[in-house]
Amino acid sequence: MKLSHIKNYEKAVSQLKKAVQAPPKNDLERDGVIQRFEFCYELAWKSLSDVIAEEGGSAASPRVAFRTAGQMNLIENVELWMELTDDRNIITHTYDLNTAQKLIATIYKTYAPLLIDLSKNLSIYAKKYSPKND
Repeated sequence: MKLSHIKNYEKAVSQLKKAVQAPPKNDLERDGVIQRFEFCYELAWKSLSDVIAEEGGSAASPRVAFRTAGQMNLIENVELWMELTDDRNIITHTYDLNTAQKLIATIYKTYAPLLIDLSKNLSIYAKKYSPKND
C-alpha cells in the first residue's frame, strides 16, 4: 500500500496541533494556521483516496473521497467534511480578512479536531495493512 500520503498527513497534523495550541497573536500566525489547515485538507483527501484505492475503489475528488470514507467508517459526519471542503475552497479562492477571521475560529473549534481524529484512524489503518518492513 502506498503510505506516503498518510505519513505526510500525520506530519502535517502534528504541525497543525502545534499551531492551534493557542490563539494566533497576529496576522502572520493566523495565516500560518490557515496554511497548515490547507495542507492537512489536501493530504487528508489524498490519503483517503489511497485507502479507498487499496480497498478496490476510487476517489478522484475530495468530495468523493470523504463520502466513500464515511461509507467505510473511516470518518464520521460526512456533512461536516463537506462544510470543511466548502470553507477550504472559499479561503483558497476568495481570501480576505473577514473570511480568514471566520475560518480561523472554525479551524480551532471544529476542523482541527476533525483532522486530528482522521489522523488517528489513518494511522490505525496504515499499521493494519502495511507490510511489516514498511
